[in-house]
Amino acid sequence: MTKERSAEAPPEGGTPKTTPNPTPKTTPQTPPPERRPKAVVHPAAPAPLPKDYAFTFFDPSDAACQEILEDPRTTIPQLFAVLRQWVPQVQHRVDVIGNEILRRGCHVDDRDGLTDMTLLHYACKAGAHGVGARGHVTGHVTGHVMGHVMGHVMGHGRGH
Repeated sequence: MTKERSAEAPPEGGTPKTTPNPTPKTTPQTPPPERRPKAVVHPAAPAPLPKDYAFTFFDPSDAACQEILEDPRTTIPQLFAVLRQWVPQVQHRVDVIGNEILRRGCHVDDRDGLTDMTLLHYACKAGAHGVGARGHVTGHVTGHVMGHVMGHVMGHGRGH
């Protein structure tokens, strides 16, 4: 199996480019961004944190972190970095973070360049017994990730 690499390769020295994502935020009135026909591996990026933030990790329930999470300039690689932090605050909100990644046009098979994990991998990890919030994860997987999987599979079945 071959993997497609993201068009944005890290610059000399290995630090990934984390330019803002030009894709507008999806709202109920706007259609989701068009899905790519092939998955990519997103380059590793640092997790975004608010300026003058008291914590060293991203907390999706914090208002300043919510702003970053909902900001259309926050990239898919940055959101994968938030998922990698793997603190309880993130584990219990994998559904919210995953939805933001999907809103930015993430292909169902896109992978985090550092861990080689997809959204489904992160959701399964967060839903493991004693780890995360199973209810949130179950809803995310059945309602969103699997919806994108089925759309991808059905699209191939129609010759797309």
